Amino acid sequence: QQYATWIINNLEPYKSQTVSFNVKVSEDATEFDTILNIGQVRETTVPDDKISDQTWESEEFKNTNETIHHLDKEWVSDDETVDIVGSGLNIVKSSDKDSYVVGETGTYTLTVSNDQQGSSANNVVVSDTIETPGTEIDPESIKVFDNDGKRVTDGVKITMSDEEDINDGKLQAFTVETGMNLAYGEHLTVQYQVLFKDASLAGQNVRNVAIAKDDSTPPGEEPSDDHEVPVNDPGLSITKTSDKYQYKVGETAVYNLVVTQTKEDLVAENVVIEDYLDRDDVDLDAGSITILDNEGLEIKEADITTDGAHFRIETHRNLAYGEKMTVQYKVVMTQPTLVGHEVKNTATVSADNAEKNKDDNTIIITGCPTDPDNPCDP
Repeated sequence: QQYATWIINNLEPYKSQTVSFNVKVSEDATEFDTILNIGQVRETTVPDDKISDQTWESEEFKNTNETIHHLDKEWVSDDETVDIVGSGLNIVKSSDKDSYVVGETGTYTLTVSNDQQGSSANNVVVSDTIETPGTEIDPESIKVFDNDGKRVTDGVKITMSDEEDINDGKLQAFTVETGMNLAYGEHLTVQYQVLFKDASLAGQNVRNVAIAKDDSTPPGEEPSDDHEVPVNDPGLSITKTSDKYQYKVGETAVYNLVVTQTKEDLVAENVVIEDYLDRDDVDLDAGSITILDNEGLEIKEADITTDGAHFRIETHRNLAYGEKMTVQYKVVMTQPTLVGHEVKNTATVSADNAEKNKDDNTIIITGCPTDPDNPCDP
């Protein structure tokens, strides 16, 4: 038990005098605990200059809760039960944009506040986890600001996730032990950046959950806020055509690929085009491969590589909404083994911030040439 004592020298009839004191609630207390406060008063004839520790420790001081009658020189008491108020932590998460594209960096803000009047949130801890694989948190970008907007990052403890099963070991979660207390109406802010890294994110929603707690937060009752942003796909489209459907051995097929970007306000970055023929008994004319931009001009900086009946074009160009690229190339139907068979090929297009899209084209080899100077024997 703890006591606070006062001496009132004179108290006239029908008069009153007020005394007050402050009580600090133990950090071990919970919102389910109560504090019992008993006020006691008595009259004594001991002069002020004679009052000593022995006076206060005298057995004549009795708790009147134990008696029915309050006689002179005995304590008169009153008791009051005070509820301990838990903190009113709240957390709100926001991002600097409503949507992103692959390769872009987003800025997230966590605002933690104490909304419970008369309470204090002690030793606030904040954590955040991105649940969608393909993103990466920049540890160096994490900043913490106090109620006055002052940066206090150096005074907190930041722990990054090192779980190997989260996004192949990439950093997608962190915890901030602030060591800070929030009085009613105060707040702190955590800000950090996220790279929307993998092309697989295109067309998905990225979800993450932020959690806050303090010393008085019961396990499992931590306030949280979840946040989702879409990662837009620039909408690359590819169309493949040939100059005709039927060919004979020895003839040359002319193919055209047209690539477009169909989403407004988006740009496909570093477009890559590939083409695969499903037979080896054809002859891809590597020297015939040309790629033209939206103005019909050749993209000379493009890197073109071939491997048998397959080629890949790294355009090193971006494609905005409504723009197109055109690829043209030739394939010679050289072998008699083609007669009576279809030749199928598949063209694909992708970008750093867009998923792969494709289109197929099929032709048929109907026979040998009628020119007697160019016979074939299938």
